[in-house]
Amino acid sequence: MTQYIILIILLLPLIGFAQEDNYIVTIQNDTLSGKVVRNNLNTNWLTLENADGKRKIHLREIKVWKNGNMPVMVIPQTTGKRDYWMELLMEVKGRKKLYRDLSHLTGKNIYYTEHKENYIQLTNKIIESKVWQELSECEAFSKKYSRWSGKQSELKRIFQYYNQYCP
Repeated sequence: MTQYIILIILLLPLIGFAQEDNYIVTIQNDTLSGKVVRNNLNTNWLTLENADGKRKIHLREIKVWKNGNMPVMVIPQTTGKRDYWMELLMEVKGRKKLYRDLSHLTGKNIYYTEHKENYIQLTNKIIESKVWQELSECEAFSKKYSRWSGKQSELKRIFQYYNQYCP
């Protein structure tokens, strides 16, 4: 009986880390579990804390990381000038995913979506010319939303509606 108690005590830290919902996926597709500490995004580093200790990991080595509700994708060299940290704002059962740029320092929300295998920034002009046309191909969506209101704050609700009613 004492053996089992000692074994359980020794395994508790490992079980705790195994249940963590925080992780980093490297570009080599290795999944590293533990507490992800997001440093200042300008430094291009994350710190992973787990049973092995603390480890700094550079942005260029990371494909996806999660510390909270939604995963954050790293989209390297999106503009040729800098890397982007893209937070997936919602789990999607439909086709359209909405991302928020976490690497922007202005405090203003900048949104992206995937469009024809690329990530595009959702400015009002882009939404009107490319994305709205694609969303409106769904009959339920076009009945509910006849045109783009121009309010970026409505994007999450619009994408949620699209993904719920447009398979």
